[in-house]
Amino acid sequence: MLSTTNLELTHLIIFGAYAVQALELLLFPVQSEFTTYGILRRHRQENSVGLISQMMNRALLAALAAGTIISVGTFLLPLGLILVPEMYQQLVPIPHLHTPIAALAANCAIILGSCLTGIAVLQFHAMNSPRRSLITSGVFGFCRNPISVGLMAMVAGFFLAFPSWIGLFGTGVYMLNTHVRIRMEEHFLEQHFGAEYHRYKRYTGRYLPVTAGRISDGNLFQDSRE
Repeated sequence: MLSTTNLELTHLIIFGAYAVQALELLLFPVQSEFTTYGILRRHRQENSVGLISQMMNRALLAALAAGTIISVGTFLLPLGLILVPEMYQQLVPIPHLHTPIAALAANCAIILGSCLTGIAVLQFHAMNSPRRSLITSGVFGFCRNPISVGLMAMVAGFFLAFPSWIGLFGTGVYMLNTHVRIRMEEHFLEQHFGAEYHRYKRYTGRYLPVTAGRISDGNLFQDSRE
C-alpha cells in the first residue's frame, strides 16, 4: 500500500500535468489540417461513389467518434478520481499494482510525457511559422509523433496511478485510437510531401528513435508551395 504522502505527490503531479495541457491548449494550440474530421472529409470526397463505400465511411466515423469519447474520458478520469475517490471502487481496482514501484513509474511517466508534449508543442509553434513545413529537428528528429508519444506516456502513467480493469480498457482504447489517427495522418502526409516524407519515415521512427541515419539537420523538407 502507498503512504498518504506518496498519494498526495502523485495527485500533485497529475494536477500539474493537467495544468500544462491546459496552458498548451490556450496559449499554443496546435492548428492542424490533418484532423480526423478533415481526413474523413477528404476520404469521403475521394470515395463517395457506391453505397458500400458510404457505409464504410459512416462506420469508420462512428468507430473514431466512439474511440475519441472513450479516449477523452480515459484522459480525464484521474481528475474525477482525485475529486471523487469513492468512484475508484466502481472501476474494478487491480490491488496488485498498488505498489511503490508502480507509483514511481506512474509519476515518471506523467512527468516525462508532460515535458515531451510541452517541448514538442513549443517547437512546433516556433518552427512552423510563418509557413508550414515538415519539422525534422529537435524532438521530431528522434520520433515522428512526439506530442502523441508524450500523451500516451501520460495516459499510461494515469493507469498506473489508479490501476483498474476499466482503466486498462480505456488505456488500450486510447492507444489504439491514437495509433489509428496517426496512420491516417501519415497517409495524408505521404500524399502531401511525397518522397520527402518517405525519406523522413525511413530515418525517423513513428514512436521510438531510430539510431541509424537519424535526421538532425533541421527542416529539410520545406513545403514548396509557398
